[in-house]
Parts: sequence; structure tokens; C-alpha cells
Amino acid sequence: MQDLYRTTNEPPPQIVRVPAEVVPPSYIVVLADLKTRKPVMMLSAMRNSDQMLVKRLDASIVVPDKSLELWALPTGQPPKSLGLVAMEDKQMLKLSAVADESLGATPVLAVSLEPRGGSPTGSPTGPVLYSGPCIMYW
Repeated sequence: MQDLYRTTNEPPPQIVRVPAEVVPPSYIVVLADLKTRKPVMMLSAMRNSDQMLVKRLDASIVVPDKSLELWALPTGQPPKSLGLVAMEDKQMLKLSAVADESLGATPVLAVSLEPRGGSPTGSPTGPVLYSGPCIMYW
């Protein structure tokens, strides 16, 4: 059966196995492009930290004169901005509270395309480009 997540020109994904005792209890997210399903960003935050690591997996992401804004999509609540995603390979994004409070009731994170500087309304105004499940790893 053909793999629906990869084109034939892409190498197979590399699997890295890390013993559970090496990775502390964390929230882990892989955001994928909604059109291609290609992973484009990986995010992680330790449960008791107010810092989230954002790692770009696709260096071709460029949004001139626009901003990428990261949103938590908590169950039964409106989207909550987690901040702007920089056009760098790695970024530490400061959360408003520790990850357990910021992400605990959030099954999905998403990135929308916004005007430069972010959403002027406090809610997503542009199209959602990337999304992925927020996984509790413990």
C-alpha cells in the first residue's frame, strides 16, 4: 500500500528511540502542513516550565510581511495565542504559565498566518497553515 504521507522522492523517516528516563515529563507536538501533511515544526515543553522549544523542520517556511502565530485550541474554549513563531531554526517561546497550566486542557495546537505582529483581534484572523496534536508524554 502506498504511503499517503510521503512522496516517492522523500527518504523514509528516521526513528530515534530514547529511553523514557532520558526524556522528562513533557508536552510534545509535531505540527504538519494541512495540505501536504508534511511535518514542519516540532514543539516541546517540560510540564513545570514556562518555556516552549519551537524547532522548525522545514527551512522553506517564509512569510514576508506577515507573522506566524501559535494557538492553543483548548477543549470547549476559544483559541488562545501562545505567541509568534520566529523565522529561526530554533526558538524558545515564553508561555504565560507553566506548561501544565498553558497546555493541560489543549488537545491541539495550530499556527495561523497573521498580519505582521500577530492577530489584531486576539483570535486567529488568517488561515490555519499547520496543526498537530498536543501529546502529554509521561
